[in-house]
Amino acid sequence: MPQSVVGEWLGLTQAQISRIEAGGPPQMLDMLIHIARTLRIPAALLWFRLPASDRQGPAVEQVERPTRGDLPVDVEVRASQRAWRSIRRHLNTNRAGLAAAAAELYDQDTRIELTSLLAPASWLPAQPVPLENVTLRWDVEPVEAILDGAAPEGQASRPLRLPGQRFDRYTLAVRYLDSPTLFENRPSYRLTGIRWGDGGGELSFGLSTYFDKLDLCEAIGHEYALATSNAPIGETDRSLWRQLPLRRAVGDPFDLRIRPMIPAITTLLLRRRPNGEATFFLHWRDDSAALFGYAVSR
Repeated sequence: MPQSVVGEWLGLTQAQISRIEAGGPPQMLDMLIHIARTLRIPAALLWFRLPASDRQGPAVEQVERPTRGDLPVDVEVRASQRAWRSIRRHLNTNRAGLAAAAAELYDQDTRIELTSLLAPASWLPAQPVPLENVTLRWDVEPVEAILDGAAPEGQASRPLRLPGQRFDRYTLAVRYLDSPTLFENRPSYRLTGIRWGDGGGELSFGLSTYFDKLDLCEAIGHEYALATSNAPIGETDRSLWRQLPLRRAVGDPFDLRIRPMIPAITTLLLRRRPNGEATFFLHWRDDSAALFGYAVSR
């Protein structure tokens, strides 16, 4: 049976049906119930329990297979998912420009000069610190983050998955609607404390996951891309805050208790030529290829 036909019955695209068939089993029970109802699968053949009203249906031998055109496509769900994918493409294609424009919403004292990066003064050492002078401390029981990707303020960043129901997490929408080649929820380290002084510093960490960060931070990026989708990239003003409820819910972005903050290490490799000149590789990311793009050396 063509995947496009099954997709029409379920209100999904052919690509979504292909990912469901080729990947792991769906984890969302209400999605499984929706599939079972739509395809009229007898309750006796399922490993999970249907709601009582569904279990009172006809016996197995009386169930008829659906035919093309029997079941309507949910227009609202399709439209929600198409709009979400469109904004996601806009975000990935214009990520650098959107980040630079978003930085303009912040006060100058939080901006790192000549970049779109933000940091409070307390996070920046006065001078470069040798790695051997940096102490790493393991936070055995870090305080649970106050905000996560299931926050109700982030609903606009999550499309409908069923009539009247949105995806619970941003990463679930990515997995089912726009999954990149590599998309795994791997263990990550959450920054819980940072201190500099006396030529050294201390960083403390607890355990988190990669999706913990994406579910909130990527959803905030999506929210900003949606709010600015009808304006030229780079044009922004502070009145935009009214259209960013999820970002407003975060409050102070530098408060490590509010959200999972997953640090990264960036290494610059310098190559010295005999004449003393130093060169380095510049990486360019293909934003259309994956969640954050593939790095290509130049």
